[in-house]
Amino acid sequence: TACESGFNFFAVSASGLTSKWVGEGEKMMKALFRVARDMSPSVVFMDEVDSLLSRRKETGEHEASRRMKTEFLVQLDGVNASSSTDSSPPARVLCIACTNLPWDLDDAVLRRFARRIYVPLPSASGRRFLIHALLSKNDNNVNAADLTGIVRATEGYSASDITNLCKEASMGPLRQMSMRSLANVDKARLPKIEIGHFEKALSAVAPSVSGDLMKRYENWEGRSK
Repeated sequence: TACESGFNFFAVSASGLTSKWVGEGEKMMKALFRVARDMSPSVVFMDEVDSLLSRRKETGEHEASRRMKTEFLVQLDGVNASSSTDSSPPARVLCIACTNLPWDLDDAVLRRFARRIYVPLPSASGRRFLIHALLSKNDNNVNAADLTGIVRATEGYSASDITNLCKEASMGPLRQMSMRSLANVDKARLPKIEIGHFEKALSAVAPSVSGDLMKRYENWEGRSK
């Protein structure tokens, strides 16, 4: 999105906006949106936002967590608003949040994200593209027929699962070698990845998303339209 539009891009995670010091989290949140406004047009991408902006609780919620949610809502409301003392147009800042647990988000947060996009598990063509891209980083003897077989075997795998699968398969050639050989081998002479390495990797890397969880995503997506 940022590259295609020519916007400045800010990628942050919940861990990057939290601090053990009281008040520091809110200061970092303010600073993030201030810089995004100053460098607008810009995109602020927040990953794993559920850990930062989960549903507020009547009891048992830490005060620092509550203040962070409030500060985020204030910043998001004001990020594209014109100042009453400034005739300049509002800054163009697009905020994109990513979560694996949308049902855990605070209602006030959900209301401010009018556009909600459900990203399903990769399709067959998506899995083929991803596996081919990951394989291209290493020497391999995986042909088109082998790739088709891997694509079929990975139905129900997430992009993260497929990445882990390819990493596991890429370790196969190394596991065939002794420690002494590994210490001295030239990278160009490493054994190539074969379909057999993927067959072993498939037995070690299972899909992480259950059918029940997929139904929950689909039900939530249907209700949120």
